[in-house]
Parts: sequence; structure tokens; C-alpha cells
Amino acid sequence: MADSYRMRAYLSKTHEGLYLQSLYLATMEGYGIFSPNLLKAKSYSDRGDLKKAKEEIYDHFFRRSNQGIYDGLLSDMKFCKDNLSRSFSQLQLEHSYLDIAIEPASRWLFWDDDKLLKVQLKNRSGLNLENVRVFLCIHYTDMYKDEYDVVKIPKTVSILKKRSTEDMDTVRLSFPGKGFKDITRMQGIALTDDQVCWIDKVALDGQENRQPGASGERPDTLGWWNKTLAWLRSLF
Repeated sequence: MADSYRMRAYLSKTHEGLYLQSLYLATMEGYGIFSPNLLKAKSYSDRGDLKKAKEEIYDHFFRRSNQGIYDGLLSDMKFCKDNLSRSFSQLQLEHSYLDIAIEPASRWLFWDDDKLLKVQLKNRSGLNLENVRVFLCIHYTDMYKDEYDVVKIPKTVSILKKRSTEDMDTVRLSFPGKGFKDITRMQGIALTDDQVCWIDKVALDGQENRQPGASGERPDTLGWWNKTLAWLRSLF
């Protein structure tokens, strides 16, 4: 139903136009201030019932993740932080103990594919996380500062064990005319059976978010292998 707005290309060239699009999508898809769950959560929170408010917040994110429409997830996170901080904080891992690392899948192939990315998810917490779904919020070149594209990682992890790393396989970028080299920054959201996890910065090009050696971080032992693969690809 938003096609009539998306076809008006001029709406994507101003902040006002983008706001108009997002407002229209919010009314159609039920997110942000137009989410029945978040409005109920706000009502419960104002009355001091943080438990029911937390349940409504989680129901909202669970519904949104199952709808197959993810373009408002960052707006939902901001709405919860601004208006439902006490209830929302109970759903989040303290300090975000999750890391996401992204690199081009072509590093492991013998052909170039700038739209295919390899994803790894690291759980640095002392908790086992169940039913983990990951969403990437990607900002490309030529986008406005607050504009982004949301991509869901196809793989769902049944159990992400504490202090472990999971290979999330690959995901294909679908934003028109943009690939890995056009990404300026990336953030992430992970949903579990009882947590909403915010990853403020995603490590691009296989580089870790933290300094090497921090918190027992192992040094990169795959550098020589990546260089070997690059050399082999150059032979074909």
C-alpha cells in the first residue's frame, strides 16, 4: 500500500518527505506511536505495572519480526527508549553482550559478489539465548543521516550458548544499486524468547568491535588463510 508513496521519488530527497513516508508506513504497519502493543505498554507503564508493559513491548517486537516487514524496527527501539525506558530495560541484556561481525562472502568464494555477506554472532554473556533472530540496520552512501535499510538474517539460532560464536551463514543485500562497499555504518537488533538485544555497532570487514586481547579475545588466526584465498582467486 506504500507503493504510491515510494513511486514519488522526490519524497526520498528531503527530510520532510522521508518523515511523511515513515508516518504513512507506521499507520499501515502498526509500529511506533501507531502500535497497539506499544500504546498499551505506555498505559501500563504510566500506571506502574511494568510487568504487563514489558509483556506488551515483547509482543510488539515478536509480531513485527513475524510480519516480514522490518523497516520500522529502529524507530520502535527509539520509541521504547524514549517512552518506556523502565520496562524496556528489563528486556535488554545489560551493556549488550552480543557482537556481530560482517565480511563479504566472496572472501570464501572464487568469484566476486558484493551483495552476499557472511555473518557471525558472538554471545559474550553468561546466558544461553534461545530462538535468536538477527536484523541488520544498514546505512548506505547517499542516504540521509537517519535513513536505513533493515535486513533479516535468514537463519534462526535455536540455542546460542553462553560465550560462544555462531555462524549465521550468509545474507544477501537487496537495496537497489548498493553493495558491501557502499555501507557506511551498520547496527543490529537480536530478538530472543525473552530479550531484545541492541548491537550499537556491527564490525564490518571481519574486524572486531573491541580491542584485540580485551576480555580474553583471541587474536585473529585466519589472516593468513584469507590472504591465501585472495591469492588463489587472482589465479583464475
